[in-house]
Amino acid sequence: MCKCPDGDRVMMEELFEKIKSRDRAYKDFKNCYDRKNKWQIFKQLRNSVVNLLKSKKNLNHFNKIDRFKNNSEVMWKTLKKLINFGDDFSPSCISYEIGTEKTVLRDNFLIAENFNK
Repeated sequence: MCKCPDGDRVMMEELFEKIKSRDRAYKDFKNCYDRKNKWQIFKQLRNSVVNLLKSKKNLNHFNKIDRFKNNSEVMWKTLKKLINFGDDFSPSCISYEIGTEKTVLRDNFLIAENFNK
């Protein structure tokens, strides 16, 4: 199937099962006259697949940053992939929370300084 640790393997199997059930629901929707009900079922399954993918992706990025927190080169490569600097779609600012205070930074130098703290 895939080369991944046992915890990830369980998550991947869960994801594949959800994808299969989503695809079956879409097929049922296409072949049924009661489309409104079948469409609602498909939408719920589609949303659960998307949410599971997003949570898995976020957890993977968090674990990768945490694992390489002592190796700044790998950590920064990961952070740059998340931020997509130089892309047309890259954010012009970063917002983060420290305690109860929320801060928005727009200067690349200040963003780098605060990540290094």
